[in-house]
Amino acid sequence: MPLDERRDPEAPVTRADLAGVQRQLSNGDLRMTAIETELRNNTALTAEVREILTFARTGLRVLGAIGTAVQWLAKIAAAAAALYAAWQAARHGIPPSK
Repeated sequence: MPLDERRDPEAPVTRADLAGVQRQLSNGDLRMTAIETELRNNTALTAEVREILTFARTGLRVLGAIGTAVQWLAKIAAAAAALYAAWQAARHGIPPSK
């Protein structure tokens, strides 16, 4: 229950009232310090996670570029194989099917 509701507003402030206020301020200060520490830890962890995600994103981009290059090489290899097969068929004829 807050101090305002426990005492008559017209009554003079006592040492006990001031001690209660001081105790509440000390408790609030401890809580605020704990929150600041937790926030600092959370910020450091968030920075670490962000760094890991950036690294992963870069790695995926590199893998995507490699995949694109491999696709192009596969298409070129297929075209070369088709041209070689056509050249061999023109030079030696197509063998009869069995």
